[in-house]
Amino acid sequence: DERHVFAALQTGAGKSLPQLLISSMIGQGCMALVVPPLTIIVDQLVTDCEKLSISCVNVSKLGGTPALSAALREKPQVVLCSIEMLQQKQGREVFNDFKFNLPPHRTIVCIDEAQVLDWVLGHVTFRLGYEKSTWEYVR
Repeated sequence: DERHVFAALQTGAGKSLPQLLISSMIGQGCMALVVPPLTIIVDQLVTDCEKLSISCVNVSKLGGTPALSAALREKPQVVLCSIEMLQQKQGREVFNDFKFNLPPHRTIVCIDEAQVLDWVLGHVTFRLGYEKSTWEYVR
């Protein structure tokens, strides 16, 4: 469907840069929600954002939904969020109340390492956040 873009790139092929730059390329006030599979990748993406002067917020470091709401009001270009945060009711409520992008732009969601969604070999067997209902919410 023309509303979605899917890019499959192997490890080391340069997925991170497009994920971080997409909101800058679309226009002022746009944000990208990036869902990395591991905290070490989040840490690397924060470092990359700092090097590239891209404003970002690491949701896992905020300590609760009031802090998340405050951080989103600052309109960072990149929001780094775990799948578990998207699974939680409180996280969803904050994201639902917040407009990520101004019309006509759609919300940008980047799933880093999308193979984690595989029901046989992915993370769904030990990280419950990767369940189907979470992806239905994101969509």
